[in-house]
Amino acid sequence: MFDLRQFAALAPDWYLRLQYHHELDSTNDEARRLAEAGAEHGTVVLSDHQTAGRGRRGASWICEPGDGLLFSMVIRPSFPKTNWSRIALAAGIGIVETLNARWGVRAQVKWPNDIYIQDKKCAGILTEAREDFVIVGIGVNVMSAPPSENARIEAIAVADVVQSPVSREMVLAALLAGIMTEG
Repeated sequence: MFDLRQFAALAPDWYLRLQYHHELDSTNDEARRLAEAGAEHGTVVLSDHQTAGRGRRGASWICEPGDGLLFSMVIRPSFPKTNWSRIALAAGIGIVETLNARWGVRAQVKWPNDIYIQDKKCAGILTEAREDFVIVGIGVNVMSAPPSENARIEAIAVADVVQSPVSREMVLAALLAGIMTEG
């Protein structure tokens, strides 16, 4: 289970914008519902487990509760809609730069929406635009990586490649700051 107290100590401003759930169908769907009801820019929906999490082209994102981060952000861009397609790449760059700077991980963006470490998938990004907002959904393998359903794509977790102990709370706090710096 995600430790809200630890997260609040690490990132008090983000804690105030966090909507945490033990289980949801999809963090993107919940973030969209909140955005349609007026949720502000930077609202974050986090779940320990998704029953209908998804990636690009209908792919599923599988993560055991407590192993990774499954979260979505409400983004209300202040720039023209014609440039909204860049948001996924900006989020990816924010993740990569955060992993590199904070933990010395040699991560890279694999176009269009994946983060790879040592040629293995560590994270995926799914953006969904609406009339006046974008939902940025992110799945990150933090503590362990699930067995791959696709023999061509191996998975890896952040904890597999860092020298110091990490927690999901620590990684989420760092990633949110890094993503919003890029966004």
